[in-house]
Amino acid sequence: MTIPTPSDDAASDSAPPARPKKRRKKKRKAAAERPAAAAAPRAALPREGFGRALAFLAVAIGAALFYVLAAPADTNRPFALVAVGVAAFLAGASPGVDPQRSVAVFGGLVAIGLAVIGIRASEIGTVLAMGGGLGLGGGIHRLGRLGPDEGALAGGSDGPLPGTGS
Repeated sequence: MTIPTPSDDAASDSAPPARPKKRRKKKRKAAAERPAAAAAPRAALPREGFGRALAFLAVAIGAALFYVLAAPADTNRPFALVAVGVAAFLAGASPGVDPQRSVAVFGGLVAIGLAVIGIRASEIGTVLAMGGGLGLGGGIHRLGRLGPDEGALAGGSDGPLPGTGS
């Protein structure tokens, strides 16, 4: 049996028990230690994204052809129009395509589609307007996430921005 001494009581009352220190992981150091070979496959992504955009456009064109050539009473016809829109949206938002060019191309398709519909109601105008509108939405979505090029914000090679006075 041990008898507590007054010095032991004073030490235990005044200081809380020591907690072990937590170690923080250093993320920057871990990222710097990764091998450089892991970055090499990233260079192939734009080509892969462009191929993906072409595949989506092929699906959109195929669905558009089905929509135009199918009989008006065909029950699958509305699904073809939805497929055109979804594939066009995904093509516009694909990473391998320049978002500004995508917005310009799909905006042109919307204008052509609305002009065709304005002349007379037609399936081709409907497909162009639907696909162009959703492709335009995909391009604007991607452009909004990425923002404009930094060179364009800084004045770039085209000179100063209008209204800045410099």
